[in-house]
Amino acid sequence: MFTDTDSFCYHIKTDDLYKDMTEFSDVLDTSSYPPDSEHAALRQLYSSRNAKVLGKIKTNVMVPPPWSWWDCDPRCSPCRYPDGRQS
Repeated sequence: MFTDTDSFCYHIKTDDLYKDMTEFSDVLDTSSYPPDSEHAALRQLYSSRNAKVLGKIKTNVMVPPPWSWWDCDPRCSPCRYPDGRQS
């Protein structure tokens, strides 16, 4: 787990991250999720209800979610995805 002034990252063990997120979607701002995504879970999570609401958790959409993440410094956080891509 790490944090800085505007980010919070933590370790999650789950079989289906997006399915689990539906259980607490009332505290999330998912307005940036693609409403026409090919992924059903993202379509289900999309909502503009909490858009820009103070105190709601804004997530960055990553499909599929990364398998691993390295925080090297504030401007460099490479990810590795299940399909082998890296950023």
